[in-house]
Amino acid sequence: MVQCGHLFDRLPSMLSGGQQQRIALARALAPKPKIMLLDEPLSNLDALLRVELRAHLRAIHREVGFTGIYVTHDQIEAFNLGTRVAVMKAGKIEQLGSAREVYDRPATEYVAKFLGIRNVLALTADAGWMTNAGRLEGDLSPLNNRKGPLQMYVRPDAVALAPQGTVAGAGSYSLGGGRVVDALYSGGEVDSVEGQPG
Repeated sequence: MVQCGHLFDRLPSMLSGGQQQRIALARALAPKPKIMLLDEPLSNLDALLRVELRAHLRAIHREVGFTGIYVTHDQIEAFNLGTRVAVMKAGKIEQLGSAREVYDRPATEYVAKFLGIRNVLALTADAGWMTNAGRLEGDLSPLNNRKGPLQMYVRPDAVALAPQGTVAGAGSYSLGGGRVVDALYSGGEVDSVEGQPG
């Protein structure tokens, strides 16, 4: 099941990190437990091996059908492996739901920030909703019954740069101008660092 049958005559010191993790998983599954606790099981592996073993663990979970509690700080692992995901703070559950629910609709400011939403727009109502970057335009009906200052959390991948004066599409919002002062390349994406509005 863990594809390590050819290693049965080797000592642990003769196994790679990935092989040791697979053997540990096999030992844990052997007595057919009703529930398994996996505490950061892939944390000491290199990135490529983590991806491989994550897929392997998912396949074993589907095949065996055990109940597992998987503790990790790696959000990708949590979202890839979790049927239900719990985000915890100081030993208490902040939010519990499917991976998609937790990611798409963070229940608290802590969950939003923990899941990487770093863009926070302070909104004030002044004949429409304003931010420090200008007037917020688009379908503002979700804000109609709100009072006082609000904060809007925006994922970096939900932001698109467009020429000033471009009208936001349906379900979108647009802001006033700004300028990019730096860009950070990180492989599959580029993070922009914005300057002051204007």
